[in-house]
Amino acid sequence: DPRIGCAWSLSPGKKRKSKMTVGFIALEIQENIAWIKDNFDFPLLENEQFHHLTVAFKPSDELIQELTPKIGTAYTLKVTGYYSDNDINVLSIEDIPGLPIQNIHPHVTVSCAPGIKPVHSNDVLREHGTLPTCDNLTLTGKLYFQNWN
Repeated sequence: DPRIGCAWSLSPGKKRKSKMTVGFIALEIQENIAWIKDNFDFPLLENEQFHHLTVAFKPSDELIQELTPKIGTAYTLKVTGYYSDNDINVLSIEDIPGLPIQNIHPHVTVSCAPGIKPVHSNDVLREHGTLPTCDNLTLTGKLYFQNWN
């Protein structure tokens, strides 16, 4: 599993540590897609993505060092709204105190149409701004690092 609890890992069969490149830092969503179906009436698109909120893409060494002690910590994510069209479904999330989320608009991509990449959520939120409010909906996300070899 490339999600690990630190920025270093042991290579199989070796006693020395080898540095891994952290591709992104994220919060792994603990709820499953049934949560979406229970709380929203928009149709899910073909490519379901409901698995993480990106904290930092290609994080700096300083940010990795800062967040390493927080790996596995659970955070409450307050859903502030949603956007849905024929290309993408996305939930907007309130800023999380104590967690330096680098996206201007924190969000969880729920699903997208074939040929649409999840990163399109950033464009949608930038273009459409404030989304309809979702009353008292929260998710739980656990902090992890995604490594690239």
